[in-house]
Amino acid sequence: MAAGPRGVAAWGPDWLARGTGRLLLRLPLYDGDEVELGCRPLGRSGRGDAGEVVVELTAATPRGPAATLVAGLAWGGPALAPDPGRYPAASPSARPVAAEAGALQALDRLIPVTGRFEAAELARYADELDDPLPIYRGPEAVVHPGLLLQQANRALAENVRLGPWIHAASDVVHCGTARAGEPLVTRGRVARVFERSGHGFVDLDVVVWGANDRPVLHVSHTAIYRLRAG
Repeated sequence: MAAGPRGVAAWGPDWLARGTGRLLLRLPLYDGDEVELGCRPLGRSGRGDAGEVVVELTAATPRGPAATLVAGLAWGGPALAPDPGRYPAASPSARPVAAEAGALQALDRLIPVTGRFEAAELARYADELDDPLPIYRGPEAVVHPGLLLQQANRALAENVRLGPWIHAASDVVHCGTARAGEPLVTRGRVARVFERSGHGFVDLDVVVWGANDRPVLHVSHTAIYRLRAG
């Protein structure tokens, strides 16, 4: 479930610069599934110069709820600006670790993930999502929030020798926009390792930075790194 199309269509480019979202993935979706989408407002507060609006988006299949996204936009205050000093890169000699609790708990610095999205790639990604918004096309295109969130998945995959794993949830805070061709780097750390219902979970605290260590996206990312036996 990508928040970008609905968020930007409803709230404009400001959502990409300062919007928030909490994504919870409940069930997998399979090719051919019928999906029913829903949207309802949860609240709105404030004046024209300061306030917040929050909505809930849902995706459901005949098997049950598949995903929930609570998205919000606040205005009238400063945008979040994480401190780059809190997100140092791992040593150049660092290597991916085993998908084990002890090894993950020791990952206080992740191997950075780098990337750059050119205009043609951004347009192709928007087409694949059936997202018609012009903001994701052309030489000044903005990087789609779905692509930015994928950088958190890449950070996990490039720092951990994973077997089967599942993206479970993400809390995202947009801090700014990235443009076509802009170099991006994702740095972060493991925030928590825990077990629930026999699954091994890991929480990542990562930030995607643009040029000159300009923050673009802050993500608290939860994944199941080890599935329960049986």
